[in-house]
Amino acid sequence: MRIVTVALLALLAQETKTPELVPLKAGAAWTYTVNDQAVVRKAAGREKVGELECWVIETTIKERSQKEFVVLDKEGLKLVKSVFGQAEVKYDPPILRLKLPAKKGETWEWKGKQGATEGQASYSNEGEEEIVTPAGKYKAWKIASTMEGEGGASTQTEWYAPDVGLVRLDASLNVRGVLRKSTMELKSFEPGK
Repeated sequence: MRIVTVALLALLAQETKTPELVPLKAGAAWTYTVNDQAVVRKAAGREKVGELECWVIETTIKERSQKEFVVLDKEGLKLVKSVFGQAEVKYDPPILRLKLPAKKGETWEWKGKQGATEGQASYSNEGEEEIVTPAGKYKAWKIASTMEGEGGASTQTEWYAPDVGLVRLDASLNVRGVLRKSTMELKSFEPGK
């Protein structure tokens, strides 16, 4: 009886691993394809933005790069700041891009400053669905969003898979009457440490 009790206590004491929709670890790297071009995103480390301890996500396409400064907390994934070359855009308040835990039908809004201009965004969790990318087949959470600001309007649909993160992004951007569409699909993922 004592052996069974000890074994049961050991099982109960084990930490159960909850899948992460945004697995941010140092060195994590996602390689995507967009219009037959490679896009590499890496968790480059941490840096403070004001009082917030942020993850720095570096994205490189061809020889151009950008950085996103994000926070992953109990509410979800928040975009705090973006840097494109010499241009820097802070979001006040930070934009909640993925509400956690993920729940089908949940919606949320953002209104605030994007640098010096006003902006607003609407998000909705459309539930889980199977999606196929060059990296494989995933059961992923589908997040749809629309954003409006001084420069134009955009719509995005993002799919997040447990323990991998963003596996696909469909984007449509309308700037001064010119519509641009793109699809970014995961080609490979390195989890980091």
